[in-house]
Amino acid sequence: MNWPPKKSVSQQLFHPLFEEKGVEVFMLRDDLLHPGISGNKWRKLKYNLLSVAEVGIKTVVTVGGSHSNHIAAVAEAGKVFGFQTIGLIRGYEAYRSNTTLKKAAELGMEIRFFSKEEFNRIESDYLPKLKMELGAFSYVPMGGGNVLGMKGCVEINEDIHPETTHILTACGTGSTMAGIVAGAKQSQCVLGFPAMKNGGFMQADVSQFLKEFGKVVKADFEIITAYDFGGFAKLNPGLVDFINEFKRDHDISLDAVYNGKMMFGLFDLLKKDYFKKGSVISAIHTGGVQGNLGLMEKKGVVLPL
Repeated sequence: MNWPPKKSVSQQLFHPLFEEKGVEVFMLRDDLLHPGISGNKWRKLKYNLLSVAEVGIKTVVTVGGSHSNHIAAVAEAGKVFGFQTIGLIRGYEAYRSNTTLKKAAELGMEIRFFSKEEFNRIESDYLPKLKMELGAFSYVPMGGGNVLGMKGCVEINEDIHPETTHILTACGTGSTMAGIVAGAKQSQCVLGFPAMKNGGFMQADVSQFLKEFGKVVKADFEIITAYDFGGFAKLNPGLVDFINEFKRDHDISLDAVYNGKMMFGLFDLLKKDYFKKGSVISAIHTGGVQGNLGLMEKKGVVLPL
C-alpha cells in the first residue's frame, strides 16, 4: 500500500484587525489534502492504515458519533485503499439516513448502532465478541486518537510557515495537538481550543499522549477553554455569523464544531492583546466541514460547505 505524499498549503490571511495588532496570520489548509479524508484525518489515518496493510489485515473497525468526521474519513479511506470498514456508532437506527452515515454506507462501511451505555463499553465488552465473529481486524480508536495518529500529526509541522511563533489547533481527543507539540520548535507555543465544554482536562490528555509517544517536548502548549460555546456541537447565532462572515472575507469554509470555534477564539484573543506585536500565527484547518451538514439538518442554521 502506498500513501500518496501531499504537502499542505500555508495561506496568509488578511484582515484589518491583524494589521492593527501587528501580527501575521496564516492558515494551514489541511482541509484541502483530500476531498473525503479531510484534514487531520488524512494525517491520523496515514500510519494507522499503513500498519494495517503491513500485516495484511483487510478489515478496519472504528467508533464515532452519527455525524463523525472520523467515521466519514475511515469510510472514504476504506474505499480508496481497499479495506473493509465497520463503524460502531453511538446512536440509533433512525440515524442511518443522515448525510454522514448514508455516505459512509454508500462507500461500503458496515454501520452498527449502540446506546450510550453500550458505546462506553465497546472496547471492554464488544471488541472481544467482534473478534470471535470476524477473526483478525484492526481497531482504530475514536478520532484516530492513538500514537500512530500522533505520528502522522507530527508531520503537520513540516508544512507550517517557518517563522511561526504560535500554532493553533482545535481539540477533540487531543492527539492532533499532541502530535503538533511533539514536532514543534522550542521557540513556538501551541494553543489548543477544545470543542467540548470544560475542556481543561485536555492539558492532562495531551501530556499523556506525549508520554506515550516518548518524545522530548521542546515547545510550550496551552489549552484555551473560553470558546466551547456551551459544549460539543453547540453553537449560537454569534458563532454562525462569524463562520459565514469568515467565508465571505476569506473564501474559506469553517466547520462549526472545531475550526469555527478556534478562529472565533483567535479573533477574540487578538482583540484582548493576547499576542505580542510581531507574532506569526499559524492556525491549522483540520477539515471536517462535512459536519456542517449535520448541524444544518438538526438546527436549521445556514453554514458554508
